[in-house]
Amino acid sequence: MVPAEGSLAALRAATAAYEERRAADEAAALARAEAERAAASELNEAARALSDFEQELTQAREEFTLRAAACDTLQLDLCRGVLTRVPWLAAVMSAEQVLA
Repeated sequence: MVPAEGSLAALRAATAAYEERRAADEAAALARAEAERAAASELNEAARALSDFEQELTQAREEFTLRAAACDTLQLDLCRGVLTRVPWLAAVMSAEQVLA
């Protein structure tokens, strides 16, 4: 039976329907807020991991640069040592230095 319009039963039914819609809207809003919080948390974790990786990469790049410079220096010293041990190469090297 449908209550008559304007009756107390109709008001109660309309109020109950409104409260149900409002509760459903609030529940949906809470679910959306939780989903957004979870997504933001996930993005924050990814950003932290990326930052850590960038720091590690920068450190590795600096170490590589230092090792490459040390290797170049060692190779140059080794070549100079070899050149000075071979008499005719030492003479050529000395002549080039004099001409330079």
